[in-house]
Amino acid sequence: MTILLLLSMLGPPASASDCSETATLRVDAAHELLLDAREAPAIDKAALLERARILLDRTLDEDPTCKSARALKAHADGLVTDVQALSTAAAREEVLARAEESLELLESEGVADPLTLETLRFQLAALGEVMVGDDRVEDLAARAAELGGER
Repeated sequence: MTILLLLSMLGPPASASDCSETATLRVDAAHELLLDAREAPAIDKAALLERARILLDRTLDEDPTCKSARALKAHADGLVTDVQALSTAAAREEVLARAEESLELLESEGVADPLTLETLRFQLAALGEVMVGDDRVEDLAARAAELGGER
């Protein structure tokens, strides 16, 4: 089941009659975080989910009988793998876009600062390890090598 489908199934928090007042407030806050994750950019979804899970863990530590917190925590735990993968992919895309912007800036200047170029090349090498076979990374690495005078 996709993350968006799972998040869309998230209804209002369950009745918190079995929870303390503090636990009820925390469950409501965690629920809001999970709702916010629906609309958040992909890169931010994992952070919002993790904040909700921490809040629910704290709630359960202090009020272990709070069924609402336990149910919402189980739901949030079920989302972890999908959300982390989505956020990780978005973060990689962001790093790739920034690397491309840096390379374009270096290319436009004509003469690349060796330290900046070396940093960019290390960044592209690391991206190549996690984005194996992605032609965009390989193309940027080739352009960076050309800029450095390598062929």
